[in-house]
This record gives sequence, structure tokens and C-alpha cells, in this order.
Amino acid sequence: MQQLMKLKLSQNFDAAHCIGSHKGKCKNVHGHTWTVNVELEFIVDVFFDGGILVDFGDIKSWINELDHKNLNEVFCREDVTAEFLTLHFIDKIKLLLVDKKYLHSIFVEVWESPNASVSVKDIIK
Repeated sequence: MQQLMKLKLSQNFDAAHCIGSHKGKCKNVHGHTWTVNVELEFIVDVFFDGGILVDFGDIKSWINELDHKNLNEVFCREDVTAEFLTLHFIDKIKLLLVDKKYLHSIFVEVWESPNASVSVKDIIK
């Protein structure tokens, strides 16, 4: 028998950025309280013993590394967007969970404001 187990994490951080190629006001340095939502789906079977599937502390630490930083400086990029951050977190999580046999999918949603977000779902198996 298989079951789908979903683990969720939500974390906020404050950081500045600019989108240098933007024609509007976003080309100027400005800040956001960003929210990162992560959902990990695992397909577990009768052999899963209920142990830990992922250490949420690892994911939180990557998010917290960006707190109170200029994201353009951190990533050495002219354009740091919510789209870029979403893909960045997907890649970081994939590296952490590269050998997790139960991993089915990774969903990351990055909110740059209460009304604007970008999300990606990566199906592993």
C-alpha cells in the first residue's frame, strides 16, 4: 500500500532587490517582506518506518541566509525576481533531497507581497 505524505513549511524574510532591466519603478532598489512556502510530497509505502523525511531546519536556514540582504548582491545579478527565487529554492531543495527515494514532488511558492506570488511544482517521479 502506498500513501502520499505532504510536508509543508512557510518562512518569511525581509530583503531588498531591484530589477535593473525593468522600465518602471522596480528598477530602483526596494524591499519586500518575502514569504516562501514549500510543500514536499513523498510516496511512502509499508517499508517507511515513520522517520524524518526532511530536516526543515536546513530549508529554513537557506531562507534565513537572505534575511536583511540586498538580493542583487547575494546572487551577483542585475535582475532578482520572484521567479528567480522560486527556481533557486527548487534547486537547493533538490540538492538536499537528491537521494530521497520516497520524494515525489517539490512545490515552492515565493510571495513578494500579500498579493503577488510565483510558484513552481517539480514532479520528481
